[in-house]
Amino acid sequence: MKTAILTKDRIIIITNRIRKLYFVLVCFGIVTTISDVSGISENVPKNETWQGVINTLLFVAIYFGLRRKAKWLIPLILISSAWFLFSLFLSVLQPAANVTGLIAKAGGMIFVLLFAYQMHFFSKKEVKTHFGLQGTIFF
Repeated sequence: MKTAILTKDRIIIITNRIRKLYFVLVCFGIVTTISDVSGISENVPKNETWQGVINTLLFVAIYFGLRRKAKWLIPLILISSAWFLFSLFLSVLQPAANVTGLIAKAGGMIFVLLFAYQMHFFSKKEVKTHFGLQGTIFF
């Protein structure tokens, strides 16, 4: 089975799309964090609020890392994608209490696919070279 070599143009197109997705995640994270802190959302535990703040800060770091083509971005994306895959997978496996929970699980599966794709894409040699990394990281 022959693997396709990514061209520089294709890498730029994919990273721009991922960067735009992270911009949406940052905006969504800011809105939900503000609603959680201000009390608009009802019955949100404090640990979920802090988790949302940490996730939003992580999304901000990844967004700006993609904009700057930073060398530290690839390890950050690989580690965070592995973490999100693990936590989302555990969340999706829990039974849904109602229809809203079922819809949230479908959205969670979409994010599982996103983070799995990110792990695949950012672990490629061509992408690491595009971001200025030589050799292996730890993945």
